[in-house]
Amino acid sequence: MSEKTIIKHKSQTLDEKKVQKHPCLIVLQGLYVGEVFQLDEPVMVLGRDREAQIVIMEDGISRQHARFEINDENIFLMDLGSTNGTSVNGARIKGQIQLRDGDKIQIGDVLLKFSFQDEIDVHHHASMREMAMKDPLTQIYNRRYFMDLFHREVSYASRQGQPLGCLLFDVDHFKKVNDTYGHQAGDLVLKLIAKNVSGTLRVYDAFARYGGEEFVIMLRTTTPENAVMIAERIRKLVENLVIEFDKEVIPITISLGVSSFDGSQMLTADELLQIADDNLYKAKEKGRNCVVS
Repeated sequence: MSEKTIIKHKSQTLDEKKVQKHPCLIVLQGLYVGEVFQLDEPVMVLGRDREAQIVIMEDGISRQHARFEINDENIFLMDLGSTNGTSVNGARIKGQIQLRDGDKIQIGDVLLKFSFQDEIDVHHHASMREMAMKDPLTQIYNRRYFMDLFHREVSYASRQGQPLGCLLFDVDHFKKVNDTYGHQAGDLVLKLIAKNVSGTLRVYDAFARYGGEEFVIMLRTTTPENAVMIAERIRKLVENLVIEFDKEVIPITISLGVSSFDGSQMLTADELLQIADDNLYKAKEKGRNCVVS
């Protein structure tokens, strides 16, 4: 007996809009690996400048490094007199060149691939990038991604003479929470802390699970005084959370260590983290549920 061929209606097939291809840049190497930038404006500048249409905060990239001109399916690339230049398929470019699907573009230490992608492709790349960046339990940054980002941001802030803050905190008596209520309750505590603290931060700050019950926050363009104020606000927020598990309320507090520079000191990312870690230890010594800077 032969199998019947099922005839699908139009609604069951792929949405035509989703398979329309658009010019994109896919990051193949560097901190932003896996990210897809759609070339959806007539002119787009790539650089470290936060006003650029494509912002990539890598040391080898100039503030305004290269320009893309988009004219229907014709995409042109020009270097903007950058320090390290721009190469396509291994050859340094001079003047403006037209890109072809599959071209590899080297900008500083970042390798990009120019390609026409549909929405399904873009969604796939975004999903893979999320998996590489995020902690699976809390859905905030993981330690590896945060550390790469933090080193670059500290370097940038030092060059620009901008202030920057770092908060390191962990959950007080977290082992007791697990022992008393179980590991599912402990996981719930971590997820709710991550969710609620995330809601208080600016979009350009960075928040990560540093390990176990420990979390870290980078505060861009934040003075030492404001970093302490933000830390105290977060401490109160967590203290006032009502976390219920199996009809029981789990009391939770955190201890925070703060480090920062005002833009004039020469501190490395590792030094800032060490200062925050030392201050976190002092906060625990003081009795926990407090901020030390």
